[in-house]
Amino acid sequence: MPLWKYTRASKEYNDICATFDGKVFASESKNRPVVPSEGRGFTTTHPNCRCYWTVAPKNAKPNSMLASMNAYVQKIHRQIGQRARRGTLHTVFADGRVSKRTRRSNPRHA
Repeated sequence: MPLWKYTRASKEYNDICATFDGKVFASESKNRPVVPSEGRGFTTTHPNCRCYWTVAPKNAKPNSMLASMNAYVQKIHRQIGQRARRGTLHTVFADGRVSKRTRRSNPRHA
């Protein structure tokens, strides 16, 4: 299973990305941050996030999620599911734009 290192693109603001910066995650992990550039239709950071993944060094080990980081990601996952069920979820494109149209399907399960 490949390991990815979270790389924060902008250091201007103290946002959620600062929490994940430099952390190593397994690519298949369900609780890792999802950035818009992955093109998955959703993000667990923020829509205008420019952060990205790089390949982790060979000797790197995955970081365990701190309770606060895990709680944040789980909260976003719940919100995505709730909004998909209500039909009020907007797709987040890979370039960070948010679709004006809403959807009823959950992109996490696609």
